[in-house]
Amino acid sequence: MRPTTLMVSFMLLGALGTASADQVAALALGDEHSCSLQRSGTVACWGRNRWGQLGDGTRVDRTEPVLVRGIDSAVQLATFGARSCATMRDGRVACWGHLGGLVVAADPTQSPEVKDALTPRLIDGLGPVAEIALGGEHACARHVDGSVRCWGDNRHGQLGNGTRKANAVPTVVAGLRKVRALALGIGHSCALIENGTAACWGANEGGQLGDSSFEDRPRPTAIDGLSSIASLVASGGSTCARLQNGTARCWGWNHDGQLGDGTLQNHSVPKAVKDLEGSVELALFAGSACARHANGSIECWGEGARTPSLYDESRRSLVPVEQATLVHITSLPRAGQNTRGHQCVVAGEGAVRCWGSNKYGQTGAPSADEQPTRVAPAKASLPMLRDR
Repeated sequence: MRPTTLMVSFMLLGALGTASADQVAALALGDEHSCSLQRSGTVACWGRNRWGQLGDGTRVDRTEPVLVRGIDSAVQLATFGARSCATMRDGRVACWGHLGGLVVAADPTQSPEVKDALTPRLIDGLGPVAEIALGGEHACARHVDGSVRCWGDNRHGQLGNGTRKANAVPTVVAGLRKVRALALGIGHSCALIENGTAACWGANEGGQLGDSSFEDRPRPTAIDGLSSIASLVASGGSTCARLQNGTARCWGWNHDGQLGDGTLQNHSVPKAVKDLEGSVELALFAGSACARHANGSIECWGEGARTPSLYDESRRSLVPVEQATLVHITSLPRAGQNTRGHQCVVAGEGAVRCWGSNKYGQTGAPSADEQPTRVAPAKASLPMLRDR
């Protein structure tokens, strides 16, 4: 496939990866903010902070990374919209930002009018957690024993407990065992099972459950004909699976070509991403997707795939397009819902590169059209994270 040269400015967040002992381990992107998990266990965020989604105790937007207060042993990170969560080394989970219905699980006495957490709050009632995943107004936790609990909004059955009633208390998802990973969209949830199969539940108006229907499901439904899954990602109303052979299958909403099958048609069954081979990692956004290869190159498709900083139909690609200016990429971000047009990747030596919309500093630079800029190290006090 012929490479496409991208005329786009990249913001080099060198401070997040210059020290070999504290390189970036993972990225997670919200609508208008970005967060990085450091190998030391700290978390740094930047961008919009109206709802406290940067976790630094303020509502001040940041063009430079700031450390999330009280987080020093994180092993996994998730964001969605204006909220963020981290799983700790000891299995605890803490969340911050606009928690919405999730705040009740953190503190049952919390006033309904107060939905923002400017610093991390511990989520009770979970037990040892291996992974936290965020949806539109719901969340799910994968426990170390392979079981899953979900809580929050449930109008589409996205909690997987057989009902459509919202629940502030984390509730076991029916019939799920030996879950290896989670992937949540706005109103649907999916689980990758240890045997390489997958099951989804919740909203299905675009076919995002992959069960050949467009009906919501309040309980996990197996995706027929899909096996040997290596990883699973979801965003908005779409879902993708990377198979062990390096190919990918996607299903659900396809309004911007994010399924990569060469069409704009929604699909209720998995469809092969056209001409994609040898991928080692997938990332799915609201209207686009990217795949990373072992040599550090990436291919993207959907909205802005031809020029990520500009979003219109002429820049859209319905099939994967190689991103010639992105090389030596070591990690793609986790993005439950990224609708404001910014993206980030981890390049060689742990440096973070971001591009696209930068109204609130979410690319880590004062403006979106500057040349690559080295950002100062994140600085913040880190008081002990306590139960609230």
